[in-house]
Formats: sequence, structure tokens, C-alpha cells
Amino acid sequence: MGLPSTARRSLILLIVLLVSWDAYFPSPFGFETRPIASTSLIFGIPFFVALFLNILAIPVLWKRPRIGSVFGILTAALMVLGVALDQTGFVVPGQLPPAIISAFEAIDVILSALVIKSCYTTYRHAKGASTG
Repeated sequence: MGLPSTARRSLILLIVLLVSWDAYFPSPFGFETRPIASTSLIFGIPFFVALFLNILAIPVLWKRPRIGSVFGILTAALMVLGVALDQTGFVVPGQLPPAIISAFEAIDVILSALVIKSCYTTYRHAKGASTG
């Protein structure tokens, strides 16, 4: 018994979202140029929790698509919240993100919308399979 196609699509989107995290690492590994020391812990939490849930959702989605899809939806929602906080200057107080980070954040918001849609579909399709 293989992974359902809806779960496979969600899995691929979550992996792409995880790979996109590379942009947020400081130079020379990523594109972030703002000092990490000035990052607000409270407003940076959505990003860290989203990263953790993203890593957690991938193997869980493989084994239990219904539970993994919930993690995927939470990941995407927290990612959108983190992007909104970063774009308003709350993550690094007084500094808006550089243009390259803003571009990656726009891509991540689109990816997050696709993850939410795909994971919701996975959740609905796995609903009958996980009961009983």
C-alpha cells in the first residue's frame, strides 16, 4: 500500500517549503543580512515553530497522512504569520527585510497557500481511512 496521491502532493510541497528555508539563513549560507542578535524572540517564534513543524510533518505525513496534514496546515499558517510580522518590521525591530528576503517570503506565502489546500484535501481523504 503506497502513499495516496493527495498525501504525496502535500509531502512534495512540504519538502519544497523546507528547502526554501535556506534563504533565511545568514550569509554565506543564505540571503539574510540583518544581524541575528537583534531578532525579537517573541516575534521570531512563528518562524521557529513553523520550521520545527515542517520538519516534523514530513515523516508523520508519510506514516499517518491525517495527522501529518494537520501539522502541514499549522506549518503553513505559522509561516504566513511569520512573514506578516517580518514585513511589518516586528521580527527585527526597526528593520524591514531585504528585497531578496521579501521575494522569498512572497514565494513562501504562495507555497503556504498551496500547502494548506493540499493538506486540507489530504485530511479530508484520509478521514475515512484512519477511523476504525
